[in-house]
Amino acid sequence: MDGPDLPAPVRRFLEVTYPEDVPDPSTLVLDATGRLRFGRLPWLPMRTRVALAPGSDRVMDIRVRLGPVTILHGLDAFIDGRGFTKAVGAPVVGDEVDEGAFHTLVLESLALPHSWPRLGFEWDPVDADTATLQVPFKDGVQTATVRFDPETGVPSAFEIPRPKGLGSPRVDWRVNVDGWRRFGSIWEPERTTVRWMDEPGPWFEMRTRQVVPDVDVTDALARARHVLSSVERP
Repeated sequence: MDGPDLPAPVRRFLEVTYPEDVPDPSTLVLDATGRLRFGRLPWLPMRTRVALAPGSDRVMDIRVRLGPVTILHGLDAFIDGRGFTKAVGAPVVGDEVDEGAFHTLVLESLALPHSWPRLGFEWDPVDADTATLQVPFKDGVQTATVRFDPETGVPSAFEIPRPKGLGSPRVDWRVNVDGWRRFGSIWEPERTTVRWMDEPGPWFEMRTRQVVPDVDVTDALARARHVLSSVERP
């Protein structure tokens, strides 16, 4: 991560958030609340916990609740270079899932600059408030567009083409992030909204409530590895 060689909006982001030392937590746990919806169904409230090994692995635990009752418990993970999502029935795996899960890891790594070299981030300028981000993945390179708020200097949107499912064509996946603030020593966006750009509106909204660095995430990672070990690749 070489400041002078970074595009201007990326340098400004680092200057705004970490003008001195950039923290390098070994792990991070984020707790959040929000809502999601499936297709044309109504919005459903949820709680999430993300266990993150920056630049390497992530496991998101999602619990959809109606009142005090959990009606759906899902896992979404990128672990040891593979992805899966599990909600109802068997976990969904495949090359498209690997790619989409990796995109989420890259998105979450935006807030953790010390993880950028581990993932091989390469930034290129577009304009005063936009840069492209290239990240090696498997035998190729994934390219995202990152937009920065012209007033605050922090990222405001992340967009990348990704498959919507197994065997599906790529569609622009856009994540808006705002309300950046400090959670202890770590800057994170408080609000996250996710949308497929071929749909009329978002399907996932999340508000980060707590961020704790250097927490033991062994159990979460082990749970994800256990799920993957029980599934044959298509």
